Amino acid sequence: MMLTSKILHLAAAGTSLLASLSISVLSQSDSTFGISPVQDVQPEASCIPNPSRPIDAEEKHLIVNLSAPNNLTNKVDYIALQGVISQAYTNEATACTLGSSRSLTNCTFIIENVKFTKAALLAVCQYESNSIDGNTFLSDEDLYTPCTCPCGDPPTDFPALATNDACSCSCIGDRGECVCYPPSEQNYVEIVNEIYQGTTDNKGRNVSVVGISDLEILDCGTPLFTYNATSVCVPSTPAPTPAIPDPTPSPTKDPTPSPTEDPNKPTNKPTRRPSKKPTNHPTKRPTVNPTPKPTKRPSKAPTNKPTQTPTEQPTICEEVCNISYYDEICDLLKENNLCDTLNDVGKKFTLFAPHDRAFSEFDKLNLVLDMKTLVENHIIVGSALTVDALVCGDKTLMLSGEKTETKCTVEETRRVLQTGGEFTTRKFQVGMGNDDVATIPKIYSTFLHTKNGNILEVNQVIVPEIRLPTAHPTPNPTPNPTPNPTNKPTFCTDDTSFSYIGNDDKPKNCEFVGKKPGKRCEKEGVKKACCETCKNS
Repeated sequence: MMLTSKILHLAAAGTSLLASLSISVLSQSDSTFGISPVQDVQPEASCIPNPSRPIDAEEKHLIVNLSAPNNLTNKVDYIALQGVISQAYTNEATACTLGSSRSLTNCTFIIENVKFTKAALLAVCQYESNSIDGNTFLSDEDLYTPCTCPCGDPPTDFPALATNDACSCSCIGDRGECVCYPPSEQNYVEIVNEIYQGTTDNKGRNVSVVGISDLEILDCGTPLFTYNATSVCVPSTPAPTPAIPDPTPSPTKDPTPSPTEDPNKPTNKPTRRPSKKPTNHPTKRPTVNPTPKPTKRPSKAPTNKPTQTPTEQPTICEEVCNISYYDEICDLLKENNLCDTLNDVGKKFTLFAPHDRAFSEFDKLNLVLDMKTLVENHIIVGSALTVDALVCGDKTLMLSGEKTETKCTVEETRRVLQTGGEFTTRKFQVGMGNDDVATIPKIYSTFLHTKNGNILEVNQVIVPEIRLPTAHPTPNPTPNPTPNPTNKPTFCTDDTSFSYIGNDDKPKNCEFVGKKPGKRCEKEGVKKACCETCKNS
């Protein structure tokens, strides 16, 4: 329905354009390019496109927030979605008329050199608009509502701009001005999901978009793209080596009286609008990291009580307990006093964190295990590992004292999960008790970085070695332990010189005993002499 309404809207806008075409042509017939003779226009018929307004183009960084059942947002179809967010914005969510324009093209998700944010992707797109409000990418409210377009004092109506389901007009003085309003975020997200569900495959349909917004671009001096709900840190690129200019054919007529105080740090560009008077109180030192763009909506008054120190980054246990789908692993860490270990900022840790559904599947196995050993089997001490740092085939010592193995599979996929082709490597962290293929813990591609290590999400519990109890208790246990036990277990071998007389009055040896050890080992002296043969009897 939403796509149909947009098509009807564009048809109405086209009718409006045809009705005003002759007047628009007449208004520009006697003008030079870039200047419109306002006095020759009939204001009740049309707005005046301003040909002197260029199309502003810029690079937009967008955060795309995702949702999926059981938080499995890594099933998103990257290729389908990056095309949809362009198509939905340019062709469906906006309705530009009478010379105004607004478009979003060439959207690509950043999947290299990026620190992923949980359930959110970072996209970079090309954004263009010549609308008078083109600096606004998305609106907080729906501006496409039925209306008329009165301008001036007294108001003069511009009916050609008021289409059936959109008010695509704005006023400059006593005349209308072409404008293409930004879509509301809610409408944009609904259209993105509608197109995406019809484009992706069965796996991709489990994921939906819950929010899209443009980000403020910062230069934080980091080697990776990092982003949150409001801003993105773009990696710094080294400045190109300047070309050495050819010498001037003749000396400068009016050289500057003194050289630049710091020739290594000249200004990059001349001042566009220099102040008419020098500053009375200039700052002694320049800002170290100035913001590249001014704040879009600054607060009217400064904060009365600003925070004195920035928010401290959480430790592993604090971070995992702040996430709703890690309730089970959080409770187990606390119950077994392992949060004290994982809150030690003097050491580095890696925690493989199963989500709550993984523990639900584990409970169905009805295994009898020491729970502290189970949780310790998910912790690596001394290293803050990432998914890429895990090497296929390597065995890693866990806090439990056991080793787990990183296993890998390579599968063909059309999703761009790793750069380099149509194949991707899946990694698994397998414990000694993960015998069933269905319970092998798969590691998700994203991870959480904390103050003292990393959290890697797995979809199953990493099970330690299962030590089964004996079927029956020992009938005659020794009353006291051996006072001086040997350091190593004693290994016995059969006495080759041993023999005894059987019922047929012939000598029998350990080889004969081994044919029926259950009965023959019970004879006096046989078990001791044939200890290797009789050890399991």
